Amino acid sequence: MTCPINETIRDFLTGKEFPDSDDEQIRQRLERLLIEEKGYGRDEVAVGVAIDLSMDGRVEAAAAHLVIKLGERQGMVIQCARGSLVTRHREALSLARLIGPVVIPFAAVTNGRDAEVLDTATGSVLAAGLAALPDRVTLMQYLADVPEMEIDEKRRLKEKRILAAFSTLQCPTECEPG
Repeated sequence: MTCPINETIRDFLTGKEFPDSDDEQIRQRLERLLIEEKGYGRDEVAVGVAIDLSMDGRVEAAAAHLVIKLGERQGMVIQCARGSLVTRHREALSLARLIGPVVIPFAAVTNGRDAEVLDTATGSVLAAGLAALPDRVTLMQYLADVPEMEIDEKRRLKEKRILAAFSTLQCPTECEPG
């Protein structure tokens, strides 16, 4: 995939301008899929949900690419990036465990061609393929069957450290010249 260098792309959900990159183009395609095919409302999909990772005197932050919230409950974190899905599992799981006051029960990773949906409690892959990303009705049903879960401070610190490692070891997102 190639895209223009030093250009921006208008976010489908927010209308904000973001630097154009391979990863951003993947996120834009996924936003459209969630709204146009999976039945989510624009107000149910949050973009770039930030999390404070400050610890040990260092100020750090990370962000979930997309977070789906149905009613008062956050249901799924989605990370969008090119490359191997399995390399994104741990980052997505940590985000889902840290973003809210309670654990977000599902996490998903996608490279735009494939996707995997993960159980945040166990880390196991529940489903694979873009078609396996739950639509709005299915996610609501899943949430009705999954009790809210919290993690203790010791576990939160461990997840922060894991996520901080991922956020500082990112591959460049620039497009390939073409």
